[in-house]
Order: sequence, then C-alpha cells, then structure tokens
Amino acid sequence: MKKHRTGLHKTALAALFTVGNSLIRYPWRNADPDMLILFLLSVIGALIPAFLLYPLFRKILRRRLSGHGLRMAAAVVLALLLGAYALFCVYRSCEDYLNFAMELILPGSNRILLALVFLVCAVWLSRVPEKGMDSFSLVCFVCVLVSVITLFCFGIPHFRTEYFKVRLPDGISELTGSLPVLLRESLFPLTVLSGYFALVVPRKGERALAGGTAIGCGILLLCVLQTLLTFGASYAAELQYPYSFAVRIISVGQYFFRLEGFSYLLDYTACMVRAAVCFAVARRLLGRFSHRLARFLPPVAALAMFGIFCFG
Repeated sequence: MKKHRTGLHKTALAALFTVGNSLIRYPWRNADPDMLILFLLSVIGALIPAFLLYPLFRKILRRRLSGHGLRMAAAVVLALLLGAYALFCVYRSCEDYLNFAMELILPGSNRILLALVFLVCAVWLSRVPEKGMDSFSLVCFVCVLVSVITLFCFGIPHFRTEYFKVRLPDGISELTGSLPVLLRESLFPLTVLSGYFALVVPRKGERALAGGTAIGCGILLLCVLQTLLTFGASYAAELQYPYSFAVRIISVGQYFFRLEGFSYLLDYTACMVRAAVCFAVARRLLGRFSHRLARFLPPVAALAMFGIFCFG
C-alpha cells in the first residue's frame, strides 16, 4: 500500500503543483505570441529538477548532520534559500489567485476575506499527515483532469485550425529573450517540489516526480492549445486570463453555458496544493534543526502574508 501511495498519489501531487498558479499567470503570453515551441522547450526544462535537483537535495537534506561541519553548513544554506523561496511561492500563489478571483469569479467581494480563507486552507493542508495530503491531491487531480479534458472536447467546435502555428525561433536571441520568462515560471518553482520529494520520499522518487511534472505540463499544454485554437496567438497574448476567456464561450446545447466554472476548480486546487506544499517544505526544512519552531512556521508566515494583503 505504501508503494502504491508513493507512486500514484505523489504523481498526482506533482502534477497539481506543476500547474499551480502558472495557468493564471499564463507566462508564455509575455513571450512572442507566435512561438508555441517555446512552451514545449520549457516543458523539457521543467523536468530538470526531477533528475538533477531531487538527488542533490536528498543527499544534502537526509544525511546525518551532527559531527559534519561542511555538511551542516550546506544544509543550513540550502534550507535558508529553499525555505525563503518556498514562502515567496506561497505569497505569489495567493496573490495571483486573489487577483484572478476578484476580477473573474467574485468581483466586488472582500479581498481580505478571500485571502484569509486561502491562507487558512493552505496552512491546514500543509499540516495534515502525509497520507491526507496524498489522498486530497489524488481526488483533486482526478477532478481537474476530467474538467480540463471535458472542456477541451466541448471547445472543439469553436477551434480554428488556421490559428495553430508553430514557428521555430529565427535565432538564439529569440530564445534568450523569451525562454527565461517561461523557465522562471516552470523551472524555478519546481525546485521547491524537488525539495519536498527529497524530504518526504527517501528514495526512488524520480519516476513519480518526473511523471507528475510531465502530466502537469500536459494539462497546461491542453489549456494553451485550447486558448490558441479558440482566439489565435495574437489576440490571446493581449488577454489577462486567456484560458478562462476561452472556456467561457463554451456551451452545450441550448441551456448549458458559462461552463468556465469547471475551470475555477483547476485554478483553486492547483494554487492551493502549490501553496500547501511550499508551506510543508519550509516547515520540514526548519524541522531539520528545530522541531518546536517548525510547528509554528506556517501559521506565523501566513499571518505575516495576511498582514501584507491587509495593509500592503
């Protein structure tokens, strides 16, 4: 049973984390709108943490530290850098979702209340036992996958094949100018996921980590393709939330319309899982040095973020 949970459940968690708030930010729209190839290249870059960073983090974070000064120093530096970046990812996930919800889902609602609910849920999920987070991730992943595939199929009548264009870069200058934007949104957050796997999965986690990352990128790719085939690259690049607008025009029959509500499940659960995993990483990293302080890190950090949203 444990082996099954480590494989399927962790794959689902990695897939949801990979989607995270990347779909809301839609990073590829900041690049050349005609270069879908850049998104495909960023998928390759997103797999780097699974095969390089996970073994490195596992070697540094899971080995005995007492009596080894150099190993202790490396673990402290890594914990500080990775933990700080994990908390930053929590803040950005919450901020992105709040901006998205206030504009499209609940315009005119109380932003402070939404921030409170999001942070409380993220802290709670980060503190549940590992089996609980795994089960939650698996259920949410199934719902998200069904929603994305269903919306894609119902959106096919609105697709325009002439909008599908894949243009190779003219030179290295286009790659160096646009690809880093995509890698910053995909590669960098996945370093936190690699840290989580290194702390939770003691060995042989590469397959679940890489598989989940690939599936998460596949979900993003379906969303990108649906947006491109619906609006075209040029128009989609001008929209604040392209995918949500793409699924908004879907209707089934005469009475079933405005099906974008199903996409809101994807946005919320992916952002929530990413925030919870980041909280869990920061807590576990601090727990390597002080178990007592580690228990208070997620709620204290969430309280600080809530203060920023209130008074910032």
